[in-house]
Amino acid sequence: MRKWIPCFLCLVFSLSLAHAGQHHSSEPPILASVKKKIQTVLDHMDGQLAKAADRLGKTGFDEPQTREILQRLFQSTPYVVDACTVDRNGIMRMVEPQAYQKHEGADISKQEQILRLHRTRKPVLSQSFRAVEGFDAVDLEWPVIAEQNVLIGSVSLLIRPESLLGELIVPDVKGFPVDFWVMQTDGRILYDFDVEEIGRNVFSDPIYQPFPQLRELGKTIASQRTGSGQYTFLDQGLKKSVEKKAVWETVSLHGTEWRLIMTQMMNEPTASVTRNLAQLGLDSTDKALQKLAHNPVLHKSIKTQDKENILSLFKQFYDEHPGLYSIQWIDKNDISRYGYPPQNSLCDYDYTENRESIDKNFLMAVIEKQEASFEFTLAEGSDANCYMCPINDGTHYLGLIYFLRIKP
Repeated sequence: MRKWIPCFLCLVFSLSLAHAGQHHSSEPPILASVKKKIQTVLDHMDGQLAKAADRLGKTGFDEPQTREILQRLFQSTPYVVDACTVDRNGIMRMVEPQAYQKHEGADISKQEQILRLHRTRKPVLSQSFRAVEGFDAVDLEWPVIAEQNVLIGSVSLLIRPESLLGELIVPDVKGFPVDFWVMQTDGRILYDFDVEEIGRNVFSDPIYQPFPQLRELGKTIASQRTGSGQYTFLDQGLKKSVEKKAVWETVSLHGTEWRLIMTQMMNEPTASVTRNLAQLGLDSTDKALQKLAHNPVLHKSIKTQDKENILSLFKQFYDEHPGLYSIQWIDKNDISRYGYPPQNSLCDYDYTENRESIDKNFLMAVIEKQEASFEFTLAEGSDANCYMCPINDGTHYLGLIYFLRIKP
């Protein structure tokens, strides 16, 4: 019977996609399954966080059992990065697990979700933002209310949406002729099968400007909790334009909504609509790093030891490519000098000391003076992809630049 499921799915899917914004009477089975799984996980996290907030309201933030409460909270909520307490001044007091305790004492009082929680005294789920931990995340927070109804702060779960969503979506759609992406109502993409799209904004990013159908449908998706439509965009790998049909649903928590969009190609790529990233005037992150490695301004800045200008070039690269953890430079003497952002980068780290098992990969890349890519685990425990490019001004070898991207 299983071999009939894709055909049945395609039929249900096709019947539900007549016009943009048209509401469908029944969800495609895969979309319904994914929606249920994601909502269930969010609700579970919320319930565990509510219990922790209640306990902390009775114990306060400075008792020995505070850390134990956070440890249990972290262990009971898969898919989260860390759990922490935030005092009434917006200072991160305790963080679990240990790998992220270096952020204890960080001031997050100006973050939107903290301001909103203090204003409303209600739980919040933030929009995606760059967390002090060094990557894009969303923050689920519950107020901690002590005796006499006093707000003493909040307790938080930090979540990387692409990690959470990938873990829940991929197993359900594997083998089916569909794609999935998840969008905030402001147009920011939280998850996509193409990592190059995660963190981009459907309404404003240059990659979407040549596709008015997609941008218009994006507005409809943002304004309506459910619906269907079609649009032209690039296929997986961002290489060729295809016609796609889409149907979407919504998961929500504390007023924050995520649109779950399932798409399917309507036709094979055709010559009349074929466009790749290069033709759109855009580069993949790998290609962009290769260009930066050949940039004469970077060459001159390295040779003159102009750190300020090097970091300026790195910041521009980092800002133009959402989802990166950092971009860094290793000189020809095997020393990782610095990178952007500084808090995610090594500083004067000597790879010849072989302090970590992965150091030999970096050493080999410097010695061979060639492009290299590999995966490894960062010191704080996250798995990352690394891509490296040699820098040569035609006369002198200047080392390598590389970027890190945390794996979903």
